[in-house]
Amino acid sequence: MKLLFVTDTHIRGTTPQNRMDNFSETIERKLNEIKELVEEYNIDYVLHGGDLFDRPDISISI
Repeated sequence: MKLLFVTDTHIRGTTPQNRMDNFSETIERKLNEIKELVEEYNIDYVLHGGDLFDRPDISISI
């Protein structure tokens, strides 16, 4: 069995003030990297260890 463990994605609907990149594109790219790793290494399970979203009250814009 292969497991991929990820944490602290901090997904949110707005770009943090100090970010210079396109935050939503960066998050999408990171999630695509996870998908590619799952496919490349035949990962059976992806476990997210916490802080999936940036806040406990998830924005509707996500």
